[in-house]
This record gives sequence, structure tokens and C-alpha cells, in this order.
Amino acid sequence: NAMSTPEKCSEMDTILKVHRQRIDELEKMLGSINTQLIQIKACVYGALGYAVATQLGVIEALKL
Repeated sequence: NAMSTPEKCSEMDTILKVHRQRIDELEKMLGSINTQLIQIKACVYGALGYAVATQLGVIEALKL
């Protein structure tokens, strides 16, 4: 079952290609997750900003 050197090199090359492909897919997935987290943060900050503005608006209205 001994493989010749060219066969080993070919097999290693195939393994490396598969790993490289998996790493690329993982990087794309991480990029997508990062984008979603940024969007979630933006929504949270927007909601907080809206809540604060609303509270301030209510307080201003009570003062008048």
C-alpha cells in the first residue's frame, strides 16, 4: 500500500485545496455574522436613542 512520492504530493495537494476551500467558506460566514452583529447593534442603539428621545419628549411635555 506504499504510495510513490508524486501520489503523496498529489494527495497532500488535494487535502490542502479542500482545507483552503473550507477556510474561505468559514471566512465568508464570519464576515456575514459580523455584518449581522453590526446591524443588530445599530438597531439596539437606534431603539435606545428613540427611547431616550421619547422619554425626554415626555418630560419636556410635562414641564410645559
